[in-house]
Formats: sequence, C-alpha cells, structure tokens
Amino acid sequence: MKAIKVLISDFQFLTREGLIKLTESTQNFDLVGVLEDQKQCMDQFTKLQPDVLILGYPGGQLDMNESLSGLIRMQASKVLIITNEVEKGHIQNLLSLGIKGIVTKGCSQTEIIHAIESVARSNRFFCNSILEIVM
Repeated sequence: MKAIKVLISDFQFLTREGLIKLTESTQNFDLVGVLEDQKQCMDQFTKLQPDVLILGYPGGQLDMNESLSGLIRMQASKVLIITNEVEKGHIQNLLSLGIKGIVTKGCSQTEIIHAIESVARSNRFFCNSILEIVM
C-alpha cells in the first residue's frame, strides 16, 4: 500500500508536535512538511502535493475562510480540519465551504488516524464530537 503523504499546518506548537509524532509513528503515513503559518499553505500545498493537508482551524477568521476556499477549489477532499472550535455556526461554515473531514483536538489517536485515511481516499470523516454538533 502506498504511503499517505501528509502536510501539517497548525498555529499551535503543541498541536503541531502531536500531529508530527502521530504521523511519524504511523506506518502508512509519510510526513512531507510542517507549517506554522496558514499563509504558506497554498504555496506548499501546490509544491508538495500531499494526499492530506491537516489544517488547524481557529474559527471565525475571515482570512482563514478565504484560504480554505482557495484550497478547496484546488482539491477539497484533501483538507482535514483539526479544531477546538465546536460552535455549530463555525462547523456549518466549514461544511458549506466543502470540507470533507473535521476532527477536534480532543479526539482519540484512532479517530485522527481514521480521519487521515478517510480523507486521503476522498471520503468524509467527522469525529463523534463533530457529529453530535451537526446532528
């Protein structure tokens, strides 16, 4: 099985480090890059062509929504949002943009791994916390 190429972009140091450890310790994942600033996403996404971009979402930032729209136009199925934002309006906004995968930073390791694998296969994945909000 071909390794899933993962690009991580999150503004929080601890989240980035946790995602780095998770991807490096999972056999079928290949970490191709790590970004601290979402402004680099578009260029690096195009250059590195990951199977999945794991993108930290702080919620409510208009410039972030514009960046997401650009990434989605390129390939929506490749973006997995990781967030602490659990307000229904923000989650609905992400869904309306075309995001196919959303997990919270409180999700289990197993859920995050399944989310990465699902999004890489162009499937939808929402962790249990997000499903509760949406339903």
